[in-house]
Amino acid sequence: MSAAEVDALEAAGCSDNPLVKLVSYLKSGLPEVRVKARKSILPPQLAVLLAEKYNYKFTILADKGEAYEAVFHKLA
Repeated sequence: MSAAEVDALEAAGCSDNPLVKLVSYLKSGLPEVRVKARKSILPPQLAVLLAEKYNYKFTILADKGEAYEAVFHKLA
């Protein structure tokens, strides 16, 4: 798998939690992870901290008020 997408626009149960998926993808070292998220579910500040922890660059591509689209790029 070379890239993944996480949809965190709606809260989900424990087994399908988008934050758990995101951390799993970041831990696996994928070169790119795309995210669609509500700021109340995945605040951008938290995404930045996750990016720093797992050696990614976090970039918001589109800010849509309460939601946003972003990408995590693996750093060399």
